[in-house]
Amino acid sequence: MYVMLLLGMLISSLCFGAALNEYTPARLVQVIQTAALLTVILNGVALWKQEPRHSAKTNTTHEKDHSFRDAWRSFCLGTNTKRRLIIIGLGTMAFGMADILLEPFGGHVLNLSVSATTKLTAILAAGGLLGFAYASNASTRGTNAYKVARNGALIGIPAFICVIAAAPLHLPILFLAGNFLIGFGGALFAHGTLTATMNHAPSHQVGLALGSWGAMQATAAGLGIAASGIIRDLVNAMQPAAIIPELGSIANGYISVYVIETLLLVLTVMITLPLIRNELKTRSLESSTFCGNAKIPKLNIMIKDITMNQLSILEHPNPKLNQVSATVETFDKDLNKLINDLFITLGKSEGIGISAPQIGIMQRVSIVHVPDDEYGACTYVNPSILTKSAPGIVEESCLSVPGITGNVIRSTQIRVQAFDAQGNSFEKDLTGMHAVCLQHEIDHLNGKLFIERLSWLHRMKLNYKFKKQLKAA
Repeated sequence: MYVMLLLGMLISSLCFGAALNEYTPARLVQVIQTAALLTVILNGVALWKQEPRHSAKTNTTHEKDHSFRDAWRSFCLGTNTKRRLIIIGLGTMAFGMADILLEPFGGHVLNLSVSATTKLTAILAAGGLLGFAYASNASTRGTNAYKVARNGALIGIPAFICVIAAAPLHLPILFLAGNFLIGFGGALFAHGTLTATMNHAPSHQVGLALGSWGAMQATAAGLGIAASGIIRDLVNAMQPAAIIPELGSIANGYISVYVIETLLLVLTVMITLPLIRNELKTRSLESSTFCGNAKIPKLNIMIKDITMNQLSILEHPNPKLNQVSATVETFDKDLNKLINDLFITLGKSEGIGISAPQIGIMQRVSIVHVPDDEYGACTYVNPSILTKSAPGIVEESCLSVPGITGNVIRSTQIRVQAFDAQGNSFEKDLTGMHAVCLQHEIDHLNGKLFIERLSWLHRMKLNYKFKKQLKAA
């Protein structure tokens, strides 16, 4: 959503700038009318044939909901919830106050043309797009979300200093750089605070957490925009002596707002620092589950008269890893041998889960053994997930893609139906690492690797790395 918003801002501002290159009031009216017509058309396309609500799927029975007041009170009792909301509000207000002032500042103070000031939005949006891309990459590398938000606020401080200094130094390029950095820092801050909010949200309050982030951001941005215009006009109305003599008194209002924004960002950084220091060394399941490299004890599982072997694990880009496995029809000695070979291979590889396709056997058989969990070593033949809930961001790795880790979205609570080695059907409720790992293994049965669930930027980097490795080989 944010990426498309920024793309729209980027494209429209470039088009507006080109259309207003030869400015007249009539041309401005024409540009506004054209933009309004295109907005109506695009909204019509967006609404056309939207998927209708399916009553059979939506009319399910739920437990009685708590009142919003009770839910909100419970949510606010979470660790650092109130501090996090304050950070979101202060930082968003700091970046938002500049929204309606940058273009008039360029025109009134720096004497830029209407076309030039209109294109400032494109620079701001370009910075935002790069900021989101960088933040997404940082997230896939497991960077602390609070650090990403703090870095965004830190970048905003010199950004506003560049804007202020551009006029007395007569350096429009400094003003443009400041606009770009404001967009870049604002995107980092928004991405970081959203990721932190979702990472720390209780599984039953994910929607409320997302809503609180959006509500705080929208409220702070609206208040910031309103306050910036009021402060600028009040300061200019008082007609004080020019803060920077070279600029005249008309710049006082703008500079006052930019200084306030800088101070708000400094305050935001200071409030964020304790959260970074207090972040747990061992992450919660939602942000640090590994599905492949946990060390487990050797498994001594034997079936009489069956010889067990450690088999080689296929590695990406072996084409078998992208094939859908066949349903197991016969539960016999060969199936038992396969299961035991999987356990031996898993134990030797120090993993917590493995599936038959990873050793070249295209059958729907997976095993999971997470150290010290309540489920023990489990076999799943023809597994299927019946229900899933409590989604979270989890960090995964894979025996078939050695040396690679990345963040994906998985459910941390599932109900699975499967068969055991003797062909007995069962259903089981799974939570935590075991649930996440089984979803990872079912992906293998469907010919899908976890790297296909990573962000597009992370996938591009991995594809480049794999191509280099193939060339070297």
